[in-house]
Amino acid sequence: MSLVSRREEGRRGVEPFFRTPPSDEGRRRRLLLISYYFPPINVVGALRWQRLSCYAAERGWAIDVLLVDPADVPFAQDRARLAELPPGMTLYTVPDKESPVVHLQRWLWRRVRPLVRRGGESPSVAAEERAEPPSLPAGRQLGPAYLARMHYSQLEHWAHAAARAGLEVAREHRPDYIVSSGPPHSTHEAARLLSDRLGVPWLMDMRDPWCAVEVMPRELASRTWYNLAARHEARCIRAARLVSTTTEALCRDIVDRYPEAKDRATTIMNGADPQTMPDVPRGGTFTIAYAGNLYVGRDPRNLFRAVAKVTRELSLTPHDLMVEFMGGVDFARRPIADIAADIGVAQFVKTTPARPHKESLRFLAGATMLVSLPQYAHLAIPAKVFEYVQFDAWLLVLAEPESATALLFRDSSADVVKPDDVDGIAAAITRRLEQHRRGEEPVAVNRDGRFDRARQAARLFDAIEKTL
Repeated sequence: MSLVSRREEGRRGVEPFFRTPPSDEGRRRRLLLISYYFPPINVVGALRWQRLSCYAAERGWAIDVLLVDPADVPFAQDRARLAELPPGMTLYTVPDKESPVVHLQRWLWRRVRPLVRRGGESPSVAAEERAEPPSLPAGRQLGPAYLARMHYSQLEHWAHAAARAGLEVAREHRPDYIVSSGPPHSTHEAARLLSDRLGVPWLMDMRDPWCAVEVMPRELASRTWYNLAARHEARCIRAARLVSTTTEALCRDIVDRYPEAKDRATTIMNGADPQTMPDVPRGGTFTIAYAGNLYVGRDPRNLFRAVAKVTRELSLTPHDLMVEFMGGVDFARRPIADIAADIGVAQFVKTTPARPHKESLRFLAGATMLVSLPQYAHLAIPAKVFEYVQFDAWLLVLAEPESATALLFRDSSADVVKPDDVDGIAAAITRRLEQHRRGEEPVAVNRDGRFDRARQAARLFDAIEKTL
């Protein structure tokens, strides 16, 4: 494997950034993947197709990838991830530079912004620090509307640049299929342009919703953003040969809004990847664990109220039951310890700052029960649950009945409870605590392999190959 010089062979046009060795077996088909985030960029959005590309290679696909130039994402790079890519892959980068129009608009906006901002919440307050879900403003929002137009102008700018690069790649290696993975959803617009130009079928892979208020950026919150999202989403969904979503709830939402896509829409979840879980001896304490930050509405208060009920009714001490957090030490800008104290369970709650991934795995492996807190993004599934399901621990899922997370765990061994049902949460904890006291050992929710990524990959490539 090697990084490829942009001057290699004096070629004109787009040049490979990286390629893996060719496969020993001949490739039957070629896939052009447009994924803004892809290794060596080390963010969550890069993981899905990094993993799926391995299954594609096993089925005989050679893959060309268009991704953003890693130099544009210097804060999140891990070159070691390139070594995990399968044979037969070639990566091409597309810089995401501001168009001259957007650059001028940003310069003007920095000068106009103080005139249009009228009080309200400080812009320094990050979205993840707020407990309440986003909402669509009723009136005109001049500032956010202007920013939304700038955002979509830049989205189209990168999409056209990626499409041009894709045409260069196709001149040398014509694809049999095109796949776009977003967000950012500029990838879908690029794929639409390429599919139309080349006459090649296209899969639109939606890792997250596009036109949904629950994912609307706070700084762009306006009807202008929603209308632009709706227009671009509709154009892409109607043009795609297949539309895949990562949750059943999102697939239902797409089909409800685009009935004509019913036979083209499918759910291909993220999944559990094979990994060896650490062997951590458990003590006698029934430990409920949560790893990660508390954002997008992941409110721990009803969990604490349920713990207060259980400890009071069963006369428990911290030696009997503990709730431990790693990574998330505050919620809505309040320390978790203070929230626990308000509810009267401070002695039963422990927080630990974020630690490296290997340490978080040991933390989770030592727990008796893992908890998935609620989120206001009902169309999405927390990525952490696909890790949770691999531990031999009981799983407590706080989610609304028709949310993506609740639908995921129906007919499984997980305890799924409505977030506001304190009595139900307490009952689930009590039932598992009593099993623990009887010496019963929990088993992984994914013991039967139902959440394995390999199963999802097989469904995905079966669907793709069927349309060829």
